[in-house]
Amino acid sequence: MPFLWPLRGRASAAASRIQSMMNDIDLMRDGPYVWSRVTGQVTSVRSAGNHLQQDDSRPLKLPLFVTVPMVSSPTDTAPAGPFPVCVLLNGFQARASYYAPLARRLASWGYVVLQYNAPALTIIPDAAEMPYLGEALRWLQAASSGEAAQPTLQGRADLNRLVVAGHSRGGKLAALHFCSGSVAGLPIRSAFLIDPVDNTA
Repeated sequence: MPFLWPLRGRASAAASRIQSMMNDIDLMRDGPYVWSRVTGQVTSVRSAGNHLQQDDSRPLKLPLFVTVPMVSSPTDTAPAGPFPVCVLLNGFQARASYYAPLARRLASWGYVVLQYNAPALTIIPDAAEMPYLGEALRWLQAASSGEAAQPTLQGRADLNRLVVAGHSRGGKLAALHFCSGSVAGLPIRSAFLIDPVDNTA
């Protein structure tokens, strides 16, 4: 699969070399990393979960899933991190497990992939769901650094290289996060939208 490098005008020698290197990479195949899965949970606030229950402010338990790039052996020459972080947001009523193959592919190319599951069978307004990502990222920050770090995540997540991605309604949420510029004090560097759909207010 050719990698299209965006260039204007005449390409420099360095850019041409990069273009040539990227064209030799088959992004349809797994990358140089194996992966490991880490799970967690944060407690957020529903604020306005179901449209029929606008005053519901009960605590909300949000399950988290992190797919982490790992070197396959001590002799592997691939860098061991830290890696950029990609938040992958689910489509409407979809679950993180539906996107597990994509999360694994991204991790194989050197991305820490963070996902969460919002409550099922509940229509959550965008404004109510937007804060969930901040809670998830704060958990990832604690789990990847400091004394409370989990061994699989220790030193692997570079939250200063944060990108957002999503499918369908998740694509809309990713666009909203990207337009906000940052989340939990962390700048969002890029967005990758897969068939984004605006289906809720």
